[in-house]
Amino acid sequence: MSTRRHPRSALFGLVALLIGVGACGDEPKGSTTPDFCDAYPCDPHCADLDTRCSDLCRDSASVDASCPNRSCDALCDPCDDRCHACQRCAERVEGPAMSDVHCDATAIGDDVHPDRWEVRWTTHEEHPSWLLSIWGENGEQLAPVLWTLPNDHAIDFETWTEFAAHQQNISPTMVTLLTPMAPQFEHLLVPGEHRISVDLESGGPPCWHWTPQQPEKPQHPYALRLRLIAVGTAYAEADDMRQDPLLRAALERTQAKFHEAGIDLYVREWVVADAQTRDLYREISDVDEARALLRALPPREVYAPIDALTVDVAMVDRFTNASKLSGLSGGLPGPVALHGQDAAGVVVSAGLLPHHRGDEQVGMILTHELGHYLGLRHTSSWPNLGPDPLADTPECPKAVYTSDTYDCPDAYNVMFPVLSMLEPHWWSQEQKQVMRWHPAVTQRTP
Repeated sequence: MSTRRHPRSALFGLVALLIGVGACGDEPKGSTTPDFCDAYPCDPHCADLDTRCSDLCRDSASVDASCPNRSCDALCDPCDDRCHACQRCAERVEGPAMSDVHCDATAIGDDVHPDRWEVRWTTHEEHPSWLLSIWGENGEQLAPVLWTLPNDHAIDFETWTEFAAHQQNISPTMVTLLTPMAPQFEHLLVPGEHRISVDLESGGPPCWHWTPQQPEKPQHPYALRLRLIAVGTAYAEADDMRQDPLLRAALERTQAKFHEAGIDLYVREWVVADAQTRDLYREISDVDEARALLRALPPREVYAPIDALTVDVAMVDRFTNASKLSGLSGGLPGPVALHGQDAAGVVVSAGLLPHHRGDEQVGMILTHELGHYLGLRHTSSWPNLGPDPLADTPECPKAVYTSDTYDCPDAYNVMFPVLSMLEPHWWSQEQKQVMRWHPAVTQRTP
């Protein structure tokens, strides 16, 4: 995503999810009689420490200094027992077991296409969506050829323009297929055995991973969890990240914007990369270097099945061509539970944070790149990749895009390719739906 300052000046409005630091009890309002304590159960004079420091009493107006850990963390997952969240955990939903990686593709090559393979998997009627990833073990170039549905309908990837150009430009070493990628493609959710053939640059067989989205559970929130990884020089320890007010402000802006899409966003893990990785990748010069960084990120610590669904966010010092590039998504969509692959994660510059309104910029850049990771394309994209396939996002005419970008009808959509800080940014309803179809956005809890 590129950033550009608009010549006019105005306040960029974001809907903030404001969760204040709670209090443990009110100041005494009278004698501690039974009637008084019935009316003010959180008063320090009426309850023991455990009671007045409970979640029930955290919304009072003042802070009791005797209450330990009285502040809460707005970025903490309420269902994560390792941190102090600002909300209670809703009903715990564990969901099905995580699927395994398979490297059992069938060789179907011939003299003309000797390195052609076929992957087969089975879907069921209850799956509202699913994500398939196919890749070579050694990072070889991979090209999808044909998708055959259970009803024998066949899709030629080379001529299926909704897929081909975008996929191969974004991640040429991995096929990631989110179905449906737009409401108009819900007819592809055919239950039964699906087959996809791919050509691998050399060697084989390719590996593949298929993850279905769970059936929706009414009244249970969707959530997206991040693993934040410091790669630049700004943070020596994980706590440096966690306590940086500018970074937290940026993340809370991202959180607020996803809240508008009906998705709760939390940081599941804070990590600092090793010294060698930080030295090599603190500045990113091109897409290939970003992919190499995603492969080099620290291994994941797994505490619960939900950890496999988190999205890696690498914070670097800067991009070499910072005037044109400030964030990248490894995949569009990005894969699920395949940490260490070159499409698995997003890269964002933290160098903008100390600048004027830097937290706003970084917050919106991260929101945009996570939108890509969850399957959203640019609403307008000149000269070569074309617009997204969604019916409710306008496309900017090329003449307007190249002459006065901010007159485009989609200029303030989150997924417009050039970031302006002039107006509030918006999601369309179909954009919100596509993101909820991605299995990384889940209703399951640890």
